[in-house]
Amino acid sequence: MDFGWNEEQRLWRQSVRDFAQAEIAPRVSEIDSQERIPPEIVRGMARLGLLAPVCSEEYGGAGMDWTMAAIAAEELGHIYPVDSASLSSGSGHLVVRAAEMIAAGMPAKEIADELVRLREKVSASFILDTLEFMRAGGRCSAVTAFGANLLKLKPAINVDRFDGGKMGVGKKYRGAMGKVLTEYVRDQLAGRDDLMLDRIFITHTGSPDEDVELVRGEIKKYANFKEIIPTIASGTISSHAGPRTLGVLFMVQ
Repeated sequence: MDFGWNEEQRLWRQSVRDFAQAEIAPRVSEIDSQERIPPEIVRGMARLGLLAPVCSEEYGGAGMDWTMAAIAAEELGHIYPVDSASLSSGSGHLVVRAAEMIAAGMPAKEIADELVRLREKVSASFILDTLEFMRAGGRCSAVTAFGANLLKLKPAINVDRFDGGKMGVGKKYRGAMGKVLTEYVRDQLAGRDDLMLDRIFITHTGSPDEDVELVRGEIKKYANFKEIIPTIASGTISSHAGPRTLGVLFMVQ
């Protein structure tokens, strides 16, 4: 049995090594002194597939496996890939936690290990206003989209933090968006005693201000979060989910 790298992996390793030597190595002192990576290097990493390497192409990543990501991490050095098993502001929760750990002086490897533990604490879900964009992207049939729109159904999309971040359809709400959002927030937060109250994100694809403020008010009914942070979803999420998609993303103990 051959446990060595295959040809694709060897070529990938050489590509990353060439990039590191040509683009990063000459600017190490600058990066260290400024404590930031120059945007042109970030753009080069994106072109090569070094940003979100194991995220599927369907969701805007490079679609690599973990072996390829590990090869890249080894070549670049002092990099520890972490699969957030989430998306959008769900990953944002982990980024904020990572920043807090960096500020506390934790070593990078320990931060990565802690993020892997914390990813199962992130609750992420969204309400879709329409299935038309899912239909256009091939993620549901035209018949399903037509039926949902006819019946004014607005499904919740849940991210399974215990199964690698797989997304599935949850409760199907019915009615006007205001009524649906009120029920959705109640279902997410009411009666819970396991909430981490540092922050909660209201992430949306350009929803009207009244939707965001309604959800903010509903959140305050059920929990006293230190921060309630509205954010705009990425282009990837927005193009797949369509306008007026909205979710609340938080962490549990």
